[in-house]
Amino acid sequence: MGRTCHYRSVPTQRQEDLESSLTPETPVRSSERGLASPPYQSDKPTISLLGNAASSIGPFRHEGLQKSTVEIAICRDALEILGKRDEVAAITDNYFHTISHRIPFIWRDRFNGRLLSMHSNPHADFSLLCLCIHLVVQYPPKYGQNVRSSVYAMIESHTSLLEASGFLSLEFIQARLLLSIFEMGHGLYPAASISIGSCARTARAFGLHKKRSGNFFTNDSDRQRTEEETRVWWEIVNLDR
Repeated sequence: MGRTCHYRSVPTQRQEDLESSLTPETPVRSSERGLASPPYQSDKPTISLLGNAASSIGPFRHEGLQKSTVEIAICRDALEILGKRDEVAAITDNYFHTISHRIPFIWRDRFNGRLLSMHSNPHADFSLLCLCIHLVVQYPPKYGQNVRSSVYAMIESHTSLLEASGFLSLEFIQARLLLSIFEMGHGLYPAASISIGSCARTARAFGLHKKRSGNFFTNDSDRQRTEEETRVWWEIVNLDR
């Protein structure tokens, strides 16, 4: 605008004058005074910093605690819902005798091998898979009742928690696939469409879309594992269509 800018210089106030101008309600921080402790003691009770930090630890505030914290929370909730080993075995047997005949993408022998150590050495992804099996074998609710049960809401929450924590395994993909099947079977849209899309992207990140040749595997376990991964991928493709 053709004007000359003039900046008025503000004289620097000395530290002693600054401290004397402050009221007792606004004390100087110890970093400004160069002291190791505050200039006055408050009448309010002091809260231990260690105790406060311990009570506010979240799964995503400390990188070293992410997976362990999430794993403890999910395994605890799964065991509370599924119950003891015999009860879990009854639920899974029901699944393999019914739903698994129509969509056989879980290798039963490997699943039962991991089921033996579920209570002694639990893992979050396998616990989530067992929760999803428990969800899909439940009878549909009566007319007028909401199918979005507390178990369904918990599984949705734990799935997001595992995804945010960086879990990527075949059991996690199978759990997401079962969740998508449950939502499709009960007409939960658009949740079903969103779930199968997320499941497909997770499977691609895991590498299930890549073709594998059986000539590279020397034992039956590797071949069966490859067959299981192939079935998971093709089930995702069929549901996505």
